[in-house]
This record gives sequence, C-alpha cells and structure tokens, in this order.
Amino acid sequence: MKLKLRITKKTIIYVTAGFAILVVMLYLRFPGEVIEKYINTVITVNNPDAILTIENVRPDMTLGIKISNLRVGFRDRPLATLQIDQIVLRPDIMSAFQGDMRLFLDMEAYGGTATGKVISKRKSNPDGSIQGDFKLNNIPLEKIAYLKKILNRQIEGKLNSNISFRGSVWDLAGGNAKITILLTNGVYPLLFPNMDVDKMEFSRVDGDMTLQNRVIKISKLKLTGDKMRAEISGEITLNTEELENSPIELVSVVDVPGQQGKKLSFDLIGSIGNSVMRLKP
Repeated sequence: MKLKLRITKKTIIYVTAGFAILVVMLYLRFPGEVIEKYINTVITVNNPDAILTIENVRPDMTLGIKISNLRVGFRDRPLATLQIDQIVLRPDIMSAFQGDMRLFLDMEAYGGTATGKVISKRKSNPDGSIQGDFKLNNIPLEKIAYLKKILNRQIEGKLNSNISFRGSVWDLAGGNAKITILLTNGVYPLLFPNMDVDKMEFSRVDGDMTLQNRVIKISKLKLTGDKMRAEISGEITLNTEELENSPIELVSVVDVPGQQGKKLSFDLIGSIGNSVMRLKP
C-alpha cells in the first residue's frame, strides 16, 4: 500500500505559522543572561580584575545574537576601559552537522568595524580550543582609553589588521597568532625625548608579527613619515597580570633625513608602559 503525501497551500501556511510561533517563543525565552555569564567568564579568566557590563543580549534578525554596549573596566585601573558598541554573532548552522561549530562575527567599536570567523572543532570543548580569523577596519587608537593607560601615552592613528589565531579562550596570551597591521596618519609620543625628538609622526606603519607562548615577535615594522623612516624588530614578552609591565626588547633603525643614507640604530628597552630609547654606539 502506497501513501501519497499531498502538500497543499494550507499545509505550507500551517508550517510557516508554526515556524513563526517557534521563533517568537525562542525570542521571548532567549537566554541572554546565560550568554552574558559565559562572556564574563572568558574575560575574567584571562584578567581577574576585569569588570564586564552589557546593556543587553538579544536575538538578531539574522538568526544570530546581538550584544549591545559591551564595556570592560578594571578594578585597579578605573580609567582603562574597553568599549564595544555592538557585536553580532551568527552561527553557521550547517557546520553543526559536520561535528564542529562556526560563528561569524560583526563588530562596531570606536567608529571602526571588525569582522571574523571562529571555529570550535569539538562538540564537547572543555579546554576552549578555537581557531579564529579576524579583520579590523579603521579603528582609531586615540579613542581607546585602555590602550592609553597601558602604554602610558596617547597614540594616534587608524588601525587596520588581519589576525589568525589558534588557541584557547581560557588562555588567549598562550595561543598562537599571525598578525599583519597597517597603521595610518598617526603619532607615537616618546616618554624620554632623544636628540630633541619627542614624538614619531608617521603616515603609515605596516608589518608582520607573531604570538607564540606569550611572546610577540616583530619580524619587521616599517614606519614611514615626512620627517623620518624607520624599521623596528624584536620581542615583547606578555605579562598577563600587569600588561603595562610586559618587557620589551626592540631595535629601531632610523634613516637620518638629509644625511645621504646615514642610519642610526636605537635600542627600545624597558616595558610597554615605560620604554626607553637609547642610541647604539
């Protein structure tokens, strides 16, 4: 005996209405507090002094999650804050059938934007292992209060960057990353002026760096400006408890304007928040 299934217009209407009711029920019962608690856990595990506030977490029309006005402050540094206007996370539903989970990210912050993709390869992932690729677009550094506090100076310029990360959300600094940056039309003040130079003004800074085992290795950063050109390389060892005290060992080679190709070499030593530039003999 063969059964014939007839799909009529009425059937389609019932199915559509049922789906609409399901979406509304999920919206009304959306676990925003659970998601906020997870975000707070990730942030505080990486920095126990962090304080997270979120205006709201709601479902988005793209079948994703919209997080509005996320702000991170710090108990011991009240002026060092991070502010994100909006994050939209969208799951790749088909990836769930392949044994992993993928999320697409769109972010707005400080007048710039960021996009990204995060992949978790395991259905059960207690160690928080992820792969992520992110792109930052036109982020104005001078608006980031956290950066000013950590570096102990006001840096200016718009940041564009591509970041490829592999590691754990529970230990971000211990992961591996490849980073390319382009910083345009900015200023980097010097805490201790050298040769009557108290700041480095540039039209662009671009280069590559890596993160591995809490060490940022800068292969080469090229700084170009109207008054100077320079190349910077070296290492920064991250101190995750006090980031501003992270030791730096950098070398800068500067082209001297009007000196027919003469170059000067400087050591940049100390820490991120208290660096010193010394002329090499």
